[in-house]
Amino acid sequence: MGTDLYRAKQSKYQSVIDYLRNAIESGVFQSGDKLPSIRQLSEQLSVSKNTVIRAYQELEAIGVLEAVSKSGYRVLATIEEKIETVAPSEVDLLGVCKEILSYPDYRELLPTGSAHPCIDAPAIRSLYAEIGRQSRQQANIVSHYQLPPGEPLLVKQLAKLTQELGTPAPINELLVTHGAQQAISLALRATTQPGDIIAVESPCYFGTLLLLESLGLQAVEIPSCPRDGIKINALKEAISRWDI
Repeated sequence: MGTDLYRAKQSKYQSVIDYLRNAIESGVFQSGDKLPSIRQLSEQLSVSKNTVIRAYQELEAIGVLEAVSKSGYRVLATIEEKIETVAPSEVDLLGVCKEILSYPDYRELLPTGSAHPCIDAPAIRSLYAEIGRQSRQQANIVSHYQLPPGEPLLVKQLAKLTQELGTPAPINELLVTHGAQQAISLALRATTQPGDIIAVESPCYFGTLLLLESLGLQAVEIPSCPRDGIKINALKEAISRWDI
């Protein structure tokens, strides 16, 4: 019940946020405009004052609103973001890796460009020994990665789920890949040829770039942010300029 109550509170302030964002995007409230007081918006939307306060604080935190002393909240004046799409280029991840991993061999420096542990640390030997023990114990467990088409029992269960979800797929049309990376690899091999241009989020998973490099594909970077995802306008511009 506690979880349900939390979700209810969360959805209420989120609905206020959505209302305000829609009003700003549609031009009802423009840069510099004063927003309704906490009491006014609370009565207008039939929510508590605390809910309105939380919504205003969230929007202030992400730079949509600003609190003005003794004057409430105003829409923050924004400068329209200009996104420049960089032309497609061949992927040379090896060169980038060498640049990042090449550093003076000073013991006082922490090599943050690599996830390799310090093999001189006393705990490493016991860690590797424990990994070896666990590997021997789990050698016959079917939860590890398997090559396509995958564990027959898993494929059968997935076919059953597709029936229940209303999108039935026969067993011979299901393919369980050796991890998500192999799924991406198979998709690219089926739909591209060397020299083709692939749009990728920037930043993106380095394994994807390694895959593009191995397949001889070009990458065009599309800016993205952790909150809103890929920049749709930048993707639209890239598609209009190049055959992606």
